[in-house]
Order: sequence, then structure tokens, then C-alpha cells
Amino acid sequence: MICIVSGFLLTLQLISLQILLRKGHVEEKTSWNLLDVVTLNANRNSIPLFLIDSEVLSNISAKNAKSGDSGGDTSSGGDTSYCNVLCSGRKITHLATFGQFATQLLITRFVTAVKAKGFTVLKLEELDPTLVHYELEVSIPTHLIVIDENLHIDKMSHVIHIVIFYERIQSTHWWHGLLALNDHHKRLLHRQGLRKSDFKVSHSSAIYDKVEIMRTTIDGLVLHLPKPFTPFIQKPEDVEFVECNKSRANVFHAKYGREEDEESNKFRTKATLLLAKVKHILDELSIPFCKDVDIGIWIEDYKPELIDAFSVNDLPLIHRFGKIGDSFELSFLDRDMKLDIFFFYREQSYVWNGGTQAKSGNKYKYIFPIFTLCWTEFVELKVRIPCQTLAYIEANYGHNWFEPVKQWDWKSSPSNVEPNGQWPPD
Repeated sequence: MICIVSGFLLTLQLISLQILLRKGHVEEKTSWNLLDVVTLNANRNSIPLFLIDSEVLSNISAKNAKSGDSGGDTSSGGDTSYCNVLCSGRKITHLATFGQFATQLLITRFVTAVKAKGFTVLKLEELDPTLVHYELEVSIPTHLIVIDENLHIDKMSHVIHIVIFYERIQSTHWWHGLLALNDHHKRLLHRQGLRKSDFKVSHSSAIYDKVEIMRTTIDGLVLHLPKPFTPFIQKPEDVEFVECNKSRANVFHAKYGREEDEESNKFRTKATLLLAKVKHILDELSIPFCKDVDIGIWIEDYKPELIDAFSVNDLPLIHRFGKIGDSFELSFLDRDMKLDIFFFYREQSYVWNGGTQAKSGNKYKYIFPIFTLCWTEFVELKVRIPCQTLAYIEANYGHNWFEPVKQWDWKSSPSNVEPNGQWPPD
């Protein structure tokens, strides 16, 4: 009896294992076939595709580190039984290409070819943000999403997401637009078992440092790999980009004029050079900062070597106020221009930075709503700013921030300032 029961259980285990293996093979074949169609037709239309999928890139890095390989051919000869890099049970694979190659004509040809194979292609577009302030409305493709609608979620469907990058900031960075899915897109993706949160890339505009792209073969598919992988293994929130609203700036200057006298132009030139210099120093120290006329740094990012680094770059320290744990502030001098660094402190429901009046020791506290940091392009530099720009500005300058103010007292004019005690004489 025991032998019969054991044999029966063993048979059940073998049947279950066979079902799992078959299911895994179907899943593997489904994702590989879709990738094969996408990469093949992209190559035929001279649209280079490269991997930006953080999970796949991390796996490749780990595999190369283990084997001591610097990352060459990961081919499996086209046999889907050995699809061990790209076919790992994920619902989606993220690829990318470049706007200069992904022209409207070539994308149309690519989409037509992929649709002919029975797949659905979602094409997302938006107005080119670099032209809007010139009152030019030019649509550019930003994302392509390839779906097999013939497969149901139970059959382990797979989706290919292609990001289209454009050069920004003196052609030293890659930018992509919003992942703006409409209700129709969301319904199609939902049928595939996908939600917007399953897209492991930034849903907002994002910006990355440019890297080299190397052609290779992965699981028998012709693809490209970034070298190094670093920009694409970052968290999505670390690459979010906020577009400068140049149209609003044009409205402001049209209404209030623009100071173009010699003194104003000289100040702008000096301030731009100073900011570029400071950015280089802080980037070398891996200290993220947000900028205004002054700059801000989270207090937890402060490094004592910052002062020495500024000093050896001809930016001597001239003032040091507060303590590291309270209202810390540093001032440096670049010839005849002063740079102030304010350190921000995080509380449970707000963030703040401090200010000190030198002659009296009076302390002041500037309270802001909680914010995170995004990238933007400012005077041809990639710098960080609060992502929640409007809330930040209104906290400091009030709801009428768009109107210029000629008289400003840093101790009383800001909307968010309050007294915060006094330092003792020592």
C-alpha cells in the first residue's frame, strides 16, 4: 500500500513539474518571439535599440562580475531554450532608441511591419518642449509600446516598451518625455495584466548622462548595450526632469521688461560662471544641491571636505553661521561675488533652512512644504531644483510671486520666515 501511495504521489509531482516547465517554456517563447519581431524590424528600418531595463542590466552586471567578463557577446545562438537573459518572467522589457533615427517616416514603417505580424503598437507623442516658447507646435514621438492582444494574461503575455531619447544640454545628455497613457492605453495594458506602476522607468520627463552604446547579441537577438550601465540602473525618481517654462518667462519680460544694462549683464555673466564652478566642485564631491540665486544642500549631504574643496578652487570661506544640527550656513567669496549655501533640514511635515543676522545673532527659520529634487536645464547646466516648484516659490514669495518686488528684506519679506531665537554671544 505504501509503495502504491508513494508511486502515485511521485507521478503527481512529475506531472506538476512538467506543467510548470511547459508554462515556463510558453512564457519564454512568448517574450522571445515578441522581442525577435521588434528587434528584427527595428534593425531593418535602421532604428538602433538598446537596453535600458534596470532589472536586466543589473542581472548582466551580476553575471559579468561573477564570471569576470567585461560584457561581450551574450548570444544563445537564437535558440529560445536558452533565453536566459531577456526571458526571466518579467511582464515588460524596456528598450530605447534615439530621436534622430526614429523619424516619423521610419517609425511608421516599423509600426506597420510589427502590426503585420499581428501585434498592437501604441505610439505616444507630445509637443517638442524646446520649441513651444517660439510658438512652434511640433509633435515628436516619445514612447512606443508593443502588445500582443491575441494573448490573454493567463498565457503570460509580454510587453515591449521603447523610450525615444533626444539630446539636451549642449548634446551632453539624453532626455525623454512624459509616459502619458490615456484611458484606452490603460485598458489595453490592463488586459495584459499590466498597470502603469509596472513600468520601471520615470513616468515624468527624465534626463540621463550620455554614454557609449555598443552593438552586441543577447539571447540570439541583435541589440545594443549602454556602457556603462550606471545611468539606467538609477531609481526613476533620481532622473526626473522639470522643463523650464520659457513661455512664461517671455510673458514676464514682455510685461515688466528685462534689465539689459551693463551692470545687470555683468552680474548674470559672473553668476553663471560661479554656478558652473560650484556645480563642478559639488559633482566631484557627489553632493546633490538645488539652486536659487543661492544654493541649498540637504544637511545630511554635508561633508567637511566641502570647505577645503571650495578653498582650493579659489572660493575662500568668509562666513560660517549656526551649527551642523541647527541653522547651518556657509558663505564663500568668488572675487567680488558672494555665494551662500543654505542647509535644509527635514521634519515630519515640512522642511526648513535657517538664517542668522551677524550683528545681533538673531536666528530666522524659513519653512517650506516637503519637496523632492528634480533635474532641470538652467543657463546650459544640468542642475537640481525642487520638483514641486510652484509650492516652493509660493512658500517663499507668496501667491503674487510673478510680480517683481524692488524692496526686499530677507528677515521679514519672505512669506515663510519666522523668528527662531538668538545665538548666545559665544
